[in-house]
Amino acid sequence: MQRLQGKTAIVTGGAKGIGAAIARRFAAEGASVFIADLDLDRARETAGEIAAKGGVATACQLDIADRAGVDDLIAGIEARHGAIDVLVNNAGVNVFHAPLDLMDEDWDRCMAVDLKGAWNCSRAVLPGMVDRRYGAIINIISNHAFSVIKSTFPYPVAKHGLLFKPAFGILNRAMDQNAHGFLGAGGVAVGKGAIDIFVQFVAAIHANQAVGAAKCL
Repeated sequence: MQRLQGKTAIVTGGAKGIGAAIARRFAAEGASVFIADLDLDRARETAGEIAAKGGVATACQLDIADRAGVDDLIAGIEARHGAIDVLVNNAGVNVFHAPLDLMDEDWDRCMAVDLKGAWNCSRAVLPGMVDRRYGAIINIISNHAFSVIKSTFPYPVAKHGLLFKPAFGILNRAMDQNAHGFLGAGGVAVGKGAIDIFVQFVAAIHANQAVGAAKCL
């Protein structure tokens, strides 16, 4: 049985890499997937690959740092396709510098995408999830959230902003508390087996089972 049958999921940064792998797996599990990415051509390629294997996927162009653009996309999806069940905040940028070499625009770009971008997307889907009293938000963190590597500033700062304790972010925790505990909000540093954990996480939420967050290295 497909564990995500009938669910609608948005994967940001879903055109390639980790995001594309998540989109493919969610579609294989029966979800209708919206692949939101700056690179629309690549997003269309990934959506086409999913469709060729019998899945349902739609490519959307999105800059997650643009709150108005995020709001418009989410509103359009909800108006045309109904409830959004799952949001995967995967999109991000690697901004790596030594602290004293960092330009202001590099700091702003990193925070706008890696931290604020996740919040832009989350707050756009939250009202619908609160109204329906269910939903799942997964933030892709990074091993950089757990340790600082030389000359990778300020990327670890942004990723640590999603972190409260291993694999459970401050942002996630705040959203869950204010959604009266029904929302499944988890942060994951991706590694072997992580995508199957995402599927289990979402399936458990929609089966009204107890859920937690997992750290995958």
